Amino acid sequence: MKRLFTLAIAVAFCFSILSPVTLAAKSGDYTYEILDDGTAKITAYAGAEKDLIIPDTLDGYCVTKIGEGAFYDADMESVIIPDTVREIGSRAFESCFFLQSVTLPTGITRIAEYTFHCCYGLKSIVIPEGVTVIKESAFQSTGLEQVILPESLTAIEQSAFYSCKLIKIVIPAAVTYIGNNAFHYSKADYIFKGLPPEGITKHTFDSGHIGHMTLHYPSSLEKEWTQKSKYSWWPDDEPPSGNPSLPWQGYPIMPYSSLSSAFEYILNSSGGGSIITGYTGKGSATAVPQRMWSKTVRNIGTGAFSNNTSLTKVVIPQIVVEVEAGAFDSCPNLKAICFPNEPPIILDPNAFVDCHPDMTIYYNKEWAVIWAPNGETEWNGYPIVPCVWGNVSGNGTVSANDAARILRHLVELETLNDAQLFLADVDWNGSVNAADAAQILRYLVQLIPSF
Repeated sequence: MKRLFTLAIAVAFCFSILSPVTLAAKSGDYTYEILDDGTAKITAYAGAEKDLIIPDTLDGYCVTKIGEGAFYDADMESVIIPDTVREIGSRAFESCFFLQSVTLPTGITRIAEYTFHCCYGLKSIVIPEGVTVIKESAFQSTGLEQVILPESLTAIEQSAFYSCKLIKIVIPAAVTYIGNNAFHYSKADYIFKGLPPEGITKHTFDSGHIGHMTLHYPSSLEKEWTQKSKYSWWPDDEPPSGNPSLPWQGYPIMPYSSLSSAFEYILNSSGGGSIITGYTGKGSATAVPQRMWSKTVRNIGTGAFSNNTSLTKVVIPQIVVEVEAGAFDSCPNLKAICFPNEPPIILDPNAFVDCHPDMTIYYNKEWAVIWAPNGETEWNGYPIVPCVWGNVSGNGTVSANDAARILRHLVELETLNDAQLFLADVDWNGSVNAADAAQILRYLVQLIPSF
């Protein structure tokens, strides 16, 4: 018996040498462990701070990890996590019902499972660059209305934003996978910067919000977004082709040409349409979008663009029904208003008060019967000029030669004059580049119905 007892002590001693025991320590309200690399992992918090700043050291040990469930059910309203933290464990802040503000560290590479699950008060969050994956249910059942995703992100796993209140979200181009139910019950509009990710099914976005959301994709990737054979997640019926507003899985999908322009407009929505009530863009040219956040832009309201000193050119789409009085009041450098398609039903005579003295209205030549039924050259004192956009050659018909001349201009084999450059800018961004030539070619092969 004595020999067996001695043997047991020896075995225990050996294991104590070969398998170091991680000891818990306390520092104020924090319980932590010392890791093998000599840094600390926070494992529990017993404090009651409303505005919590997690320390970067505890008893001289650098804090590099936050353990699983470490702040579970804590009462803080805001938390700042130090940049020394490289890993946040699953459920670390789960059920922090009053949490409204989170500052994440710059060194993390993932948001773990259920990290912020049931943080009902959390309305917005910025996820730092370097994060590559958002794990299962990381933000499930939060109050999130806005989230900014990093360009480094490659995967959004299942139920990551399940039952949130997102209004709009930009999906970075590097995202190649979105899991089942990832955005279930979020009636957001989704702006994709790249190719359609794998993993999307009709359950990724909640069908209960049809009519309240749209999937937006880059117009340069229209073929990829509307090509059924390449992606397994298209439904059995034919995908949109030639008409990008047709629904996919019951949801409208719409192309966009400028991501920045989608965030420059202030809307007042009612019913199925929207009134533009403000514009915050700083560029010299803008094209009013036809649809924003699942709403059709119907009106440009009084004062929407007033006192803008940057704008020199504005393009108004055919779907706008009314341009109200004072919509472009006191825009001193605004020289060109373009109507490339059907004109609005109501164009208030006082829409352009105190703009540039040489301001001119340019309209699609096909609509001369409305703009100039008797050959008029003015509208309420403003010059009106018929145009065929894309036709830099001036022969009245858009052709591949026009695209070729734009490309020749870009490589300095030809010089287009100001009037030609004006017609060449068919993506309405204020400059002429290869994208304009590509847009003309896409129009000619009927990939897009108009400019």
